[in-house]
Amino acid sequence: MAKAAVELFVVQGFDQTTGAQIAARAGMHERSFFRLFPDKRDVFFHSMETMQREAVAVIAGTPEGTSPVDAVVAAFGQRCEAIQRNRHAALVRQMSSRPTLNCASAT
Repeated sequence: MAKAAVELFVVQGFDQTTGAQIAARAGMHERSFFRLFPDKRDVFFHSMETMQREAVAVIAGTPEGTSPVDAVVAAFGQRCEAIQRNRHAALVRQMSSRPTLNCASAT
């Protein structure tokens, strides 16, 4: 649902996108959207709890004697790697959904 929302925000703009449109793009009923997200602004924060748990796990897993700053840097590094992986996957999806030109049929 969050992925569908972000896709629509990019195409249509945040203000022009409705909960009903997001639900339809995700193949769900509008009520499902509002059960998950009280407001469409909440889409941006849907995974904050997961990210917080992951950051705490990375910080807790740093070797004894690691400075607090270095532990936080390690957590941010892990998050950046996850963002890069997701970015790459998004780019692959985007490229695979573009129409290709068939030169044989163009003649």
